[in-house]
Amino acid sequence: FIDVKVPSSLLPSSDSGPSRLTASTTHADARKGTNPRKAGPHTRKPENACAAKHLARVRKLCEHRSQDPIGVANALLDGVLCCGRAGLNHSFRMQENWDRQLSTTYTIGLAAALLKDQVALHPHGGDGAFRLHLIGCRWRIEGAMDFELLLSVLSRVFDLSSFTCVKIGLLGPEMAGHTKGMLEPLNDAMKRSSGKLKLQVSVRRYHESPPPPADLAVVLNGGIDSAFGSWGPALQLLLIRGTPTAFTGYMPYDKQGCARLLRLMGADIKVSSVSSPFRFHHFNATSDAFIVGVCGIAMGRSVPFTAAEMEEVHRVERIEKIKELEKINGEEGNMDAVALLKSLRSDLENKLEIIPAHVVHQDIEQWAFGQVEAKW
Repeated sequence: FIDVKVPSSLLPSSDSGPSRLTASTTHADARKGTNPRKAGPHTRKPENACAAKHLARVRKLCEHRSQDPIGVANALLDGVLCCGRAGLNHSFRMQENWDRQLSTTYTIGLAAALLKDQVALHPHGGDGAFRLHLIGCRWRIEGAMDFELLLSVLSRVFDLSSFTCVKIGLLGPEMAGHTKGMLEPLNDAMKRSSGKLKLQVSVRRYHESPPPPADLAVVLNGGIDSAFGSWGPALQLLLIRGTPTAFTGYMPYDKQGCARLLRLMGADIKVSSVSSPFRFHHFNATSDAFIVGVCGIAMGRSVPFTAAEMEEVHRVERIEKIKELEKINGEEGNMDAVALLKSLRSDLENKLEIIPAHVVHQDIEQWAFGQVEAKW
């Protein structure tokens, strides 16, 4: 396992509240997301009898006076493992005793369950380990997970008996600057696992110092459409290697952009924008709101490779996102902003304007509102 590093530009800036969402979350997204839907597990009609049975079990657990959040989460996960997407109630959200660490753990578990058929369950490395790469980690979120619980969740999804251990790579520049005290919980979890769990922290760029291929990778709240200029090389590597990879994101309104960008990259999309019952609401922000799963390159497609090809992907994604911003702001009566957005989109469509890779969607909308100068 080679240490890897992801640049800070690849990661969301924070998840601490409504004023600090992510680079891919525009003001329109935030305005549209102030009232997250709250519904019980019985509000969506199950698609088959098996799914109905699992959802009934979830409902019964939720109605119990001493609700066990892990029991409810396991029941939801079991429904997906048994019935696939039919076992999901997309309007359901965990409510009682649900915290960010549990949300992250079970989001990873759900990603594993949805991509289970794409994961080859046979050791391919010299050490016989099952490798999970978590890309875009932060100490206060992913670094604070209960890793013994995560190991239990992964073991619930996969038969790991043929592997010597599970190696989890916590990757990202925000994993830098750790203290001995921050590492102690990780070391304790490894000791208690009797060698079945190994945790490795790294801050190197994923595509510049790639580790051995992962059996499964999860990109957590990466904002890949907005920050595509930074994510591009890592996406190329994941797709060319055929690594089963799940992408999560903030707010339900980034779902289209994430899947759209992956299609532009030639990805073979196996799971298209599934709303996660394990999403976590914090004020008007929603982390891990959805999951998109890919594995390799779609038939008849190729991964954009040259600088010109990557720039074209970026241009097309900007155009589509600006269309979304026009529609949202038009519905809200922000017609001056709509006029500026339409003008910018026209210039992009006619290749009269180039927006640099470091400019994110939020920068574009703030410019349309007259809040900042154009960064292009």
